[in-house]
Formats: sequence, structure tokens, C-alpha cells
Amino acid sequence: MMALGAAAIVASGLSGTGSASADPVKMTVKYVCDFPQAGKVPVTANYATGVPAEVTTGTPTAVDVETTLAISGKALAKLGATVSVSGTAAPAAQGGATNVPIPVDLAETEVKTDGGTTEIKGSGTAQPVFLAAGDGKVDAGTLMLKTRATGEVPCAVAAGQKTTLAAFKVTGEAKPDATAPTAPGKPKVEERDLTSISLSWAASTDDVGVVGYDVYDGEAKVVSVKQNSVTVGGLKAATQHVFTIRARDAAGNVSDSSEALIAQTAESDSAPKDCGKFRTPPKTDQWGSRKRASCVYMAGYSNVRKLNAATALNDPAEGEPVHANVFVYGIGNTIQADVEFAGPMTSTAKMLQFSFMPVKARMELTQLGHSTLKISGSPGKYKLRTDVKMTIRLFDASVNGTKLDVGRKCRTVEPATITLTGGSPEYKGVQLGGPLYGVYEIPKFTGCGVGEDLDSLLSGAISGPGNYLKIIQGPLCIYTTQHCVRPKPMR
Repeated sequence: MMALGAAAIVASGLSGTGSASADPVKMTVKYVCDFPQAGKVPVTANYATGVPAEVTTGTPTAVDVETTLAISGKALAKLGATVSVSGTAAPAAQGGATNVPIPVDLAETEVKTDGGTTEIKGSGTAQPVFLAAGDGKVDAGTLMLKTRATGEVPCAVAAGQKTTLAAFKVTGEAKPDATAPTAPGKPKVEERDLTSISLSWAASTDDVGVVGYDVYDGEAKVVSVKQNSVTVGGLKAATQHVFTIRARDAAGNVSDSSEALIAQTAESDSAPKDCGKFRTPPKTDQWGSRKRASCVYMAGYSNVRKLNAATALNDPAEGEPVHANVFVYGIGNTIQADVEFAGPMTSTAKMLQFSFMPVKARMELTQLGHSTLKISGSPGKYKLRTDVKMTIRLFDASVNGTKLDVGRKCRTVEPATITLTGGSPEYKGVQLGGPLYGVYEIPKFTGCGVGEDLDSLLSGAISGPGNYLKIIQGPLCIYTTQHCVRPKPMR
């Protein structure tokens, strides 16, 4: 395990309600964070928790947590020369029926990956109310990191770690809970198809703790959940729904309704009319007389290492995605599939140049010829690999809101060769699909700029090796099917 330097914490004491106020309690918890491409990275979290040694029932008690993470830069070297890391720690004050989170926002920090240890700091405060006498504690809870290139990075407590950050006594007579939670945030659509809509919303807060949410479609309650997200199923295609959310606490107090969201299910997810129609026939004797195969939708994320940014590819949220035609055949013990995209994959790339200047551009990836996906092994033991050649074109660019006229011919001087690999248990075979991973080099650009030559500027800012890519292959859809899944990009 690579060594992590100790992280310093400067903690301020808090005077809570109670007979004795404790100095901040210091505690170290070690985590393992699973970064795409970089792998499992050890992270040390140093906590300083301010809470009275004794608190009184029915009275709000100030609980403060300061956190400093220590992370090795070398462990993130595969993600770029510098990596912007932020995140959220979620300790919780617990005792009896009370379970109140203390969100700690970890400030976005530039981690240099050429060596050394970087500290990432944050703090959070809550005022829980305890209703019955007994033992109380502050638990470390969960830790979630985030980078611009990889999105959210889950972290698990390393084996053998204690997670109680501080302990205290609750004294006094039992008290009723008469305070309702705050209203949840307005729900938003995360994903939708013909028969379901997936929603998420900002969590409610409560002085004792939120235990669940009721989801309404119009006046009817359709489902109750514990978390602040849900998939509402059993809907009809092309129908409109009005969703609101209410929060509940353990005493049955109910919040006001959230702001309403109007959402509609998808109109159709049938296969495209040209599903399986190759422009150039696959080079195999097994193509035969049928001359038509199946198709599949793919979507994903690609990062630009130099800019420490990521962009979604073929995202259904940006309009109808392009499909890929697929012809599956066998050679010996290996299954092969010729893959040809029906058109270019597009995306809108948004990033910060020099860590503060917003840059926006449309990006188009066009496949050169076919690619052959080779799958070996048996169910549960699949391994696969494919090499895809893609030309990258940039257009509709702007810097800090001002248009940067790159022209219509701004593209890489040669195709980028992208090697994608995958395997079980995530990849379920060519018929069911799954995630594919790769790292590729972005070639230099040419033909960029109207009135001025921008080739060197864009090549210097974007081109280079070590760009991470994750593609989700959906299930195969035959051209006669009525259901063809458009997967959502996943980092």
C-alpha cells in the first residue's frame, strides 16, 4: 500500500447544550476509493468532532465536524498531470430515534500527480434534537469523492476501522417530536423510457432525521422510498405526469410538498428503420444472403486529460442517439461481431480552462471503417477487446461566452485508435451488453480557425495520451423488435 502523509486538522471547539462541553475529539478513519482507470486508492480522513459530553432531551445541540483528507498524488497519475478532486463526507449524529446527517462539503482541490500528498478540507454543522435519554454518538458515515474526469468515486471504509467519531450522553425526560421536515427539492428527471421515469431530488432536513419520502403523481401517492431517488414504473408510453415529493420523520410528521415537476414518458423505443443495414458489408463468409443483422445503442463518457474534464457521448438526453449496426458470427471458440456506427457520435463538451475560464464546444466522433469485437470465454467468464478508429471534429466553440470560430473543418490530423476492453461479471455478453473501458491518445488538430490558425492552440490544449473512455453497450435489438434500449452514459 502506498504511503499517505498525515493530514493536519485545525479544529475549533463548539459549546453545545449540556452540563459539560468536550474539546473536539480527533479520529482517523482510512478509506479505499475506487477511481476508474486509477484503481483502488487509499485515502486517510482525519476528523475533529465538537459535541458536548452531555446533552439534554428536546434541546437543539450544536454538532460540528471538520474533515481533512490526505490523498497521494502518484496514485492518480493515470488521470492526468493534475486532478481536481472534491466530494462529500456524511457523518451522522445518532441516538435513540435521532439520526441526523452532518454534510461536510470537501472543497475542490487541485491534486498534482507527480508526487507528494494533498490535503482536501471541509466542515459541516448540524443541530439535532434527541428525544430520549441514553447513549449518543457521531458516526463517520459515508464518503464520496468526485473528479471532473470520472464523476463520482465511491469510497469504502478500510477493514478493521472504527467509525465512531465521538460519544456522548443524552439526559432528561422523553420529549415528543412535533417538527416536520423541510420540503424536498423540486424533483428532476434522471432517465425515462416507455413505461418508467427515474427521479431524484434534494434531500429534506429534520432535527430528528428524515426516514422516508412519499412520491405523488397528481393527487395519488404512487410509492414511498427511504432515499431521495426513485424509478416510477408501470406507466404508459407518451403520457404526462405531475410529480411532487413529501418527506416524513420517525414521528410521522410530514413536510410540505416539493415544487411540482411535469414529465412525460418516452414516445417510442423501437429499433431504428435502418437497424442492421451496413453501409459496407462485413468481411466474413458468414454474411451470407441475409445481408442484414441487428443493431445496438452505445453511450458513454470520455475525458480530456489535459483539461481535466469529461464529456458525455451519444447521450439520449441530447436527442436521438446514433445506433451501431452489429453482425455476430463465430470463429472457433471465439464470438466475433462486426460493428459499424450508422453516423457520427456527438456531444457537448464543457470544461474550465486554467481552472476558471469556461470553455464549451461541440464534438463529433466519426468511425473509420468497421471494428471487430472479439469475445472469448463462457457465460460469467467473458473477456472482450476491440480496436476502433475515430476521427474527432470540433465545432461551435466558445470561450467565456465569446464565440471562437474554429470553422467546420477542425478535426484530428489522423483517426484516434481507441482500444476497448471488458469482461465478466460486468459485461454480460454481446447480446446483453455492459461496460467497455479504454485509454486513448487524441491526435493533433488541423484545419482549425477562420481568419486565424488555431491548430497549435487546440493541439496544445487537447491533444495527447492518457484520455479515459467508458462506453456502455446496450442489449442487441433486432430490427423487428419493439424495444431497443438507449443506455444512459455512466462514468
